[in-house]
Amino acid sequence: MNITARRRRSTPSYDKQVGARNWIKKHFKLAVDLDRLTDGEKLELIAIIDEAVTTGGGANTVVLDRHRRRWETLLEKGAALPSGEFKRRRDLATVEHEARAATRLARRPRVPFEAETRSYFGELFGHLRDGYIDTDHLVALTLIASQLLSAQPLAPHATIEGQGAQIVLVVDRNYGLINGDRDTVDWSWRRALPHLATNGWIVVEDRRSRIAIGFGPRLIRLLDLGNA
Repeated sequence: MNITARRRRSTPSYDKQVGARNWIKKHFKLAVDLDRLTDGEKLELIAIIDEAVTTGGGANTVVLDRHRRRWETLLEKGAALPSGEFKRRRDLATVEHEARAATRLARRPRVPFEAETRSYFGELFGHLRDGYIDTDHLVALTLIASQLLSAQPLAPHATIEGQGAQIVLVVDRNYGLINGDRDTVDWSWRRALPHLATNGWIVVEDRRSRIAIGFGPRLIRLLDLGNA
């Protein structure tokens, strides 16, 4: 649709102006005073809205993106915003998104290389073979290490604190390591924690209703997290 062709040297009807103002408020949470626009600008704004509604039934982003520069200029003028305000907000949102992504990456310990992974599984196998740990301990250790390395908790109300080798998984006693105790069945993850701590796989801190779990000296050595 050619927006320019739809312009007329006349004032849009009162109902059209009210409808446009309400549409903008609903979809963009923005109060626009159309009296700040010329009659031609009002018609242009309403034409863009009509096209978005007709083709998408709402705030059709494809239509708005096609007319973005003009659309945002009209909105900024009608809402008494500084010129280029929408672009500034987009740029800021992009920077904030990238900063959050960088923070998440910084919190994650370095992913171990092949040789380190081989050492980890080799020692884990030795402990299983020699009876230092059993399959219950193995399940608990796997759940703990995977959440620490990814810096993403799995259980309700669980959180991640710190970063690098000092990262800690904090779990609620009532929910356990993953999706609540009902999903960890009866293998008793609480029983596994002190045994894994005794063998240097993890460190455990009792916080009353919560338990903080971090990398033990054995995991730090095997995964070469000393400088993480």
